[in-house]
Amino acid sequence: MWSLARCTQSAIAVAAILTVYMAAPVAAKMRPFFTIAIVPSQPVAGQLMVVVVRTWEDAGHTVAARFTSAASLDGLLVLRPATGSSADIAIPLRFEAPDEFRATVIAPSAGEWNLVAFPDRTGWGSPEVPPGYPDTIAVTVAPESGDATTLWVVAGLAAAILAAATALAIGRRRRTGWSGSAG
Repeated sequence: MWSLARCTQSAIAVAAILTVYMAAPVAAKMRPFFTIAIVPSQPVAGQLMVVVVRTWEDAGHTVAARFTSAASLDGLLVLRPATGSSADIAIPLRFEAPDEFRATVIAPSAGEWNLVAFPDRTGWGSPEVPPGYPDTIAVTVAPESGDATTLWVVAGLAAAILAAATALAIGRRRRTGWSGSAG
């Protein structure tokens, strides 16, 4: 009938089933899986970089997830200085295609940064990200290449000024009748 041993066994079985059942919603909340790419792959301080998030149905990233519509994915990613010297930079992802979200972000300074998925892990049983998801991606941000850009701009302006001065000199020679010959 109703014995203490049988009740204890039933309680243990129910606890085990609930434990397994409660673990499933964590994985279910985490769908779809995703991958992250940064364009350009070597961003420059003060310049736009594009963060591309592709969504997947499976942890192996072989079947693209399809959304019919979605406005945004806020709070999924942040850009964080590796030194922790300043605040996180939010990355507001916008729907681009059925399996793709994009955002633009600017790293304000050169150095080592981290692109962090799931920055708010409050309530997680473990701080580890489940398989199939990126955790922290190291991003090296190059210093502004103003020197090389400035060099090309100055060289271009110098060439334009030289060409204009040459054209002006040739035009004046024709008007004065000077042919450049000594005779």
